[in-house]
Amino acid sequence: MVWGDGQLAFFACILSPMNLYFSCSLTGGRDDQPVYAALVGYLLAQGHTVPTAHLAHPEVSSTRHPI
Repeated sequence: MVWGDGQLAFFACILSPMNLYFSCSLTGGRDDQPVYAALVGYLLAQGHTVPTAHLAHPEVSSTRHPI
């Protein structure tokens, strides 16, 4: 396979640490909270910054952060 300049730039961007804003449902229930935590944990382990990582914590609930 031959890699073009555009493809190399794309993969270099993916491998570079980024600021990633995580969003999830608070009012729809917290049944998927373990999945949220796993996703955010993986992103952090890969060296990314997740300013909204607190949304994946089990202590966060819809009653604590009303809309």
